[in-house]
Amino acid sequence: MTQRISLILLVILVILTSWALLKPGLFPIHDYVHGARIAQMHQALSDGHVPPRWSKDFGYGYGMPLFEFYGPLPFIVGSFFYSFFSLESSVKVIIFLPALLTVLGGFKLGEKLGGTWAGVVAAALISLAPYRAVNTFVRGAVSELWGMLFAVWLLVAIIGVFKKEKWSPIWIALTLAGLVMSHNLTVVMMFPIAFGLTLLLFISYILENGWKFTELKPMVMRLVGGSLLGAGLASFYLIPAFIEKEFTQVESRILGGYFDYSQHFVYIRQFIKSTWSYGGSNWGPDDGISFFLGFPQIVLIALTAIVILLWFVSAKLHILQNIVATFIQAQTSWSKILLLIGISGLLGISLFMSLGHSAVIWQQIELLKYLQFPWRWLTMAVICIGMMSAVLVSVLREGWQKVVVALAVALSLLHVNYFQPSSYLENSEDLYYADPDLIQSEMSNILPDYLPAGFTAYSPIAGSRDRFQSDIQVQVEVISDRTHEYLVTTINTYKPQTMTFAIAQYPGWIAEIDGLATPLKTSDTGLLQVDVPVGKHVIGLRFGETPLRQTANTITAISICILLGIIIWYEQKRVSTHPA
Repeated sequence: MTQRISLILLVILVILTSWALLKPGLFPIHDYVHGARIAQMHQALSDGHVPPRWSKDFGYGYGMPLFEFYGPLPFIVGSFFYSFFSLESSVKVIIFLPALLTVLGGFKLGEKLGGTWAGVVAAALISLAPYRAVNTFVRGAVSELWGMLFAVWLLVAIIGVFKKEKWSPIWIALTLAGLVMSHNLTVVMMFPIAFGLTLLLFISYILENGWKFTELKPMVMRLVGGSLLGAGLASFYLIPAFIEKEFTQVESRILGGYFDYSQHFVYIRQFIKSTWSYGGSNWGPDDGISFFLGFPQIVLIALTAIVILLWFVSAKLHILQNIVATFIQAQTSWSKILLLIGISGLLGISLFMSLGHSAVIWQQIELLKYLQFPWRWLTMAVICIGMMSAVLVSVLREGWQKVVVALAVALSLLHVNYFQPSSYLENSEDLYYADPDLIQSEMSNILPDYLPAGFTAYSPIAGSRDRFQSDIQVQVEVISDRTHEYLVTTINTYKPQTMTFAIAQYPGWIAEIDGLATPLKTSDTGLLQVDVPVGKHVIGLRFGETPLRQTANTITAISICILLGIIIWYEQKRVSTHPA
């Protein structure tokens, strides 16, 4: 009966967080570039550009390495659906999938920490958190939604190690790789939370089972091995994204002015202020965007504090033990209380990092500046509240468990109105489109972050879309015009010339004349140039892999082989242990 009720509740949660997607049309959000990203990813994959790094039409039509830096996974999934459905449907899919998988992940996370009812509470608190509504229907932060879902499932996999689940290292690898390829900034925030939870689980395990090196060693190996394998799987993206950013304009585009982290710290009162708006983030406490933690979240934080306080007071004052025993299970161990306290501490860290009081830490850790908005730590806070509440439910007596579950779910329903857009567009194509000319002329202004360094040709390519010009008149026949390849034949060339191609210079581009490598030059505006001799020639430009990317690709290929080898080994071991 409990399982059936929990399943019904999970279905309801998915519907409540996604019902607005069922209506026809799309809606205005801050980051409405997803349609163009899906279209450009689809174009790259259709052209055979694997792994996808270059976008052909962003960068005003001169191209830029968008998918080398912007997590490609959501848009690879969107591209798959775009092969069969409309662009509008594909955008909705990449918004819906995080809603579905976060509900299921939240349930599994809570269930592993405290049982079925704990799973329901965690699923409700995480999936219906106001900040998820902000990311979905205000900011439209699809990559962060995907980052949250993989963060939740990564924690599920980590807990699985301590429950001695055989497949847990594989799940760590897959979820970590998914997290990296969805939103690398979430990885930065996730590291201290995942490390802190792992440490707490180790301490809890030792308190309950004693120091057994023969059991602890395999756990460490599974955790480390799964993490290294996950990093290896994502290396094709992770390594170039981290090292080659110096070849772009990203720092000058996203780290100053409005995007400086110092302009976006949260005030404590904003955590409890339920005012809702579809505006933006500004300096000071009067943002046009909500940082409300949520009604049940605040209540359960208070309940957790009360339970922890009562537990410690009753240990000193025996007169309170009978009272506490009416609320808390008699078999509740110190390890369970320690886990509750520790996760509460991780929640405190997450909230603190979004406040101005943490500015000294932001100043000392260079990597944090790329987060831009300290309130992004609310992703971790939402997950920590879900875990904390799950552990809280697990220490309560059965009757009180049901009361807390009912209270959490009921209060979560107050957030349903947040999960809707401000309005619907009369024509979705006003903001979500695949048209190359519009991406060049309109969308490129919205997303200039990864323009190559030295590129200054900020005017879109002319309507003819010819990708070349010459210092003399020349007839040219285009043989191939793909995302990562441009081939032309010069028909009449009566003297040597320099041809300038409407493609932005970036490491990886190589040139050939009649199949032989030839030097590339760069124009004053950062475009590719080739010196062409007299006669008829085939000139080719190809976007290849730098030595760094080749190394990263090799690591990913080796990691895939290792992953498949482990899966085959597990399966063979299962068959030999349980023959048909």
